Amino acid sequence: MVSIKLFANLREAANGQRIVEYDVPQPVSTAELLQRLVDDYGEKAQRLLFSPDGGIWQSIVVMRNGEMLRDRDEKAIAPGDQVAILLPVAGG
Repeated sequence: MVSIKLFANLREAANGQRIVEYDVPQPVSTAELLQRLVDDYGEKAQRLLFSPDGGIWQSIVVMRNGEMLRDRDEKAIAPGDQVAILLPVAGG
């Protein structure tokens, strides 16, 4: 099981859930995990997480067990990990 903490607009897209959990029997990449969120929460999650060309927005920060994940294609997220997804915040 992987726990994902959601913040800001992504939390809104996930119907207000602060934490979602996914059964991940083997390591997955950041892209694979984010795609699960899109599969569950639809178009708004898609726009927040992925650019029109299908890549993960560069401004998104993904933390695993308190450390930033830099390689988004590496299968670095494993069962038992805690993930936080931080979106950029606009305003002033």
